[in-house]
Amino acid sequence: MDEVAPPLFDPASPPHGHEAFTSALRDALDGGRAAHGWLLSGPQGIGKAAMACMAAAWLLRERGDEPALIGGGA
Repeated sequence: MDEVAPPLFDPASPPHGHEAFTSALRDALDGGRAAHGWLLSGPQGIGKAAMACMAAAWLLRERGDEPALIGGGA
């Protein structure tokens, strides 16, 4: 199986069509109730790697950086 490199990713602009995931992730993390893991599945090319990178950026963020991550939420 060939490895596919994720596209360049701008965390301030989540991949189109993943608003439900980004909203649920933001709400869970802001509420202090993030799951210990997520299963990202689906066909090749729908943005699973980009969503994983975005989630990692959010989890590893510095306090005060929130507006720059996950769609610029306040």
